[in-house]
Amino acid sequence: MLIAQIQSATQWQLDVHWTWAPWVTTLVIASLVALVVWIYRTEVSPAGHWYRGLLGLLRLTSLGIVLLMLSELVLSTTKRGEPRLAILIDRSPSMAEDDANVDGSKTTRLAAAKQFLTSGDGQRIRTLDERYELSIAAIASEIDPLATSQDLAIEIDALSLADDGTRTRLGDALTAMASPGDSASPTAVIAFTDGRATVGRSVEQAAAIARRRGVPLYLVGIGSDEAKPDVALSEVISDQVVFADDLATVEATIEATNLAGRTLQVKLIDIATGDSLSNKVVAISDATFREKITLVFEPKVAGDLNARLEVTPLAEEEAKDNNAAEFTVRVTDEPVKVLLAAGYPCYEFRYLKSVLDRDTKFKTATYLQEADLDYARQDRTAIAQLPLSEEQFAEFDVIVLIDLDPSLLPPLVWQSLEMMVGERGGGLLLVSGTRNFPWDYRQNENIARLAPIEITGSGGGSIVDEGFRPQWTDLAEQMANLQLAPTREESNVIWARLAPQYWFAEVGPAKPAAQVLAVHPNKQMNDGAAIPIVATQYYGAGRVWYHAIDSTWRWRLRVGDVFFARYWGQTLRMLARGKMLEDAAGARLEVERNEYEPGEVVRLALQAAGTSARALTGDSAVVSIESPGQANRQITLERQAASGRFTAELRDLAPGSYRGFLVEPSLNPAPAAIEFRIVAPPGEFSDTTLNRAALRAAAATTLGEYYDIADADSLLADLPAGEAIAREAAPPVELWNKWWMLALLTACLSTEWILRKKKAML
Repeated sequence: MLIAQIQSATQWQLDVHWTWAPWVTTLVIASLVALVVWIYRTEVSPAGHWYRGLLGLLRLTSLGIVLLMLSELVLSTTKRGEPRLAILIDRSPSMAEDDANVDGSKTTRLAAAKQFLTSGDGQRIRTLDERYELSIAAIASEIDPLATSQDLAIEIDALSLADDGTRTRLGDALTAMASPGDSASPTAVIAFTDGRATVGRSVEQAAAIARRRGVPLYLVGIGSDEAKPDVALSEVISDQVVFADDLATVEATIEATNLAGRTLQVKLIDIATGDSLSNKVVAISDATFREKITLVFEPKVAGDLNARLEVTPLAEEEAKDNNAAEFTVRVTDEPVKVLLAAGYPCYEFRYLKSVLDRDTKFKTATYLQEADLDYARQDRTAIAQLPLSEEQFAEFDVIVLIDLDPSLLPPLVWQSLEMMVGERGGGLLLVSGTRNFPWDYRQNENIARLAPIEITGSGGGSIVDEGFRPQWTDLAEQMANLQLAPTREESNVIWARLAPQYWFAEVGPAKPAAQVLAVHPNKQMNDGAAIPIVATQYYGAGRVWYHAIDSTWRWRLRVGDVFFARYWGQTLRMLARGKMLEDAAGARLEVERNEYEPGEVVRLALQAAGTSARALTGDSAVVSIESPGQANRQITLERQAASGRFTAELRDLAPGSYRGFLVEPSLNPAPAAIEFRIVAPPGEFSDTTLNRAALRAAAATTLGEYYDIADADSLLADLPAGEAIAREAAPPVELWNKWWMLALLTACLSTEWILRKKKAML
C-alpha cells in the first residue's frame, strides 16, 4: 500500500491488490530489467548506445504499465478532521470534599476541576477545542456526555455533584472514553478525579485496557491523600463452646488510620454484668495500621455468655460506630468424657491417667492392650476392649490413642473411629511411641486420613541425647490451650523452662490443611523442612491432634503436675468442643458471614451430626431462601464426598435481607434458620482520600502523565498532537482500468516498434 499524505484536510492513498510475495515480485522485476538490458546491450544494430537505451526504457515502461494494470491500482481520497481528545470530570459525591488547594485556598474538588478548565474566561478549554475534537463527559454512577456544540466553559461550569453517593464507575468511564469512536481512538484521555472507584472496573484494569488500545491517560488528581483518623474493629471470631474455668479466645482485626504513635485500649466485657473479662493495649506503629489481636478470657459460670469486644474511641475519630462488636459464647460445665487407650503401660499413659482420675472435670475410661487379665476388674476406669461401633465411640467426647498396636484390632475399630470424628465432631489425640505409631499405620487408610501428618519412614524414631524443647510456631500463639499462664509472655517463659524431650518420631511432612504448632528446633527432613512435633487439623466436624513425642510427663520435673495437667486438660477440653457443639446443634445450616457485597458468591453449607447426620441419607438437600419483595428461591445443596457436608453457591443476589431454612429433608430438631444481607458497596465516604498511587501507576502504564491539580499548568503543552481523523472517503478511482492507461501502453509499444524499424532492427 502506497500513501501520499498532505498535512491538510485531505489524504491521497494508492492501493494495489497484488497477491505475490514481496520477494517473488522483486525477483520478477529484477529479472525483467536484467533481460531487457541484456537484450539491448548484446543486440547487433547500427543504433548507438543512447538510441538502444531509449528503446530499452520504452520496453521497461510498457512492462511496468502491464504490472500496474495487473495489480489493479486504485486511488482513494479521504477528508480528515482534528484529532480526538476525551475529557472526563468526576462529579461523584466524594468530589464535594473541600481539600483541593488550587489557588492556595480551600475549595471542593469538583470546583477545583471546573476552575482549572474555565479559568481566564475559559481560555484552557477553548485552546483544547481549537486543537482537538473534544468528547467531554461527567462520571458518577453513570457516564453523562456534555453537549460540546454549546459554549464548553458554560457547560462545564454548570456541572453539579451527583445525587447517588454509593456507586462510582471511574474505571468503566476511563475504559469507555478510551474506546474508538466512529472513526478512531482518542489521542489521549484527560481525567479530573480523586481516583476512587466503588463499582465496576478498577483504575488499574482501565489502564491496562487503555494501554492495549494505545491511548495514554493524562490524570489530574484532586484532593488530599491524608485519611481521616479512624479506628475500626472487624473480623471478630470467638470460640462457640467453651468450658467453665477454661481458657477461651476471641480474635479480631484492628485497623487504624492516621493515628501513629497513639495507643488503643481493647476490652472484652460481659454485657450482663459489665465486668471486664480481658483487656489489651495496642500501640499504633504507623499511619496505616492493621493488626490481628487475640484476647484470652476465662468464663466462670455455665450458660450463654453475651460479650462485647470494644476499642475505646479516641478524641480524633469522627466515625465511632465501628469500634465494637458483640457475640455469644456457650459456657458448659459438663464433664468431658475421655477414652484413654494405650498399647502398653508407658509413663505417658500412667501419668495422664493419674491426672484425669483426680480431675472431676473429666470422666475417663481406660484401655490397655498389654494389661493383666484382672486389670479391667480391679480398675474402675478400665474397659476390657475398645469400642467397635460408631455408637460406642460416640459415648466419648475425646479419644486418646498412645502407641496402639493396630494388628491386634479389627478394621471396624478404625472405620468407626473415623466416623465418630468426621460425622459426630469427636476429638482424637494421636501420641507417637517407639513400637507402633505411626509407622505401623502406613496401611491403615482411616488413620492416614485422620492424621495431620503424612505417615512415612521405617520406624523407631530418634533418640536425642542432648535433649530438645519443641519450638512453638506463630500459630501456637493463637491457641488458648497452649497458654500456661494468664499472659502470653509468662506462658512463653514457662515453656522455655520445662524439661526437655529425648525422643521424637521422624515421619513425613504435615498435610497441606494441617496446622503445625511445634517443630524440632535443630533437625530437618531430607528436603530441609522442619520436622513437625505437634500438629493439628480439622477433619469433618471434629478435630485431630498429633504428638511426635511420647514424654510430656517430663514436664512434671521439679514442678509437679501443674503444667502437665494444665496442658492436657486444656487440650482435651478444646478437642471436646466439636463434639459438644454437634450434640447441641444436631444439624447446622450456615453461611460464611453475615454481609456480602453485590456480585459476591454466597456459599451455603449444611453440616449434620448424630441422628441428624443419619437422617440425611440422600445426596442432596433443599433450602428455601426468602427476601422481602422477592420471590422465594429453592436452592439444592449437593453432598460433598470428602466431608459429608451439603453445599451450594448463590450468585447475583440483589441488595437486601435474606433468610434461609431447610425444606428437605425434615430433621428433628430442625437446624436454625440463617440470615444474611447483601449490602451496597461502601459509599463514597468510606474512603475519600486521593488515590494518588493508583492514578500515578495508571498514567505510567499507558505512557501518559500524572499531575496534582495545583501543578497541572503544563498539561496542555504535554498532550500529544495526535493524528487527523478520517471524516469522509471519496469513491475510489480505478486507475488500472482507465483508457489513458491503455493508451499509454499502446503509445510505448508503438513508439518502440517504429524506432526499431527505422534502424532496421527486428
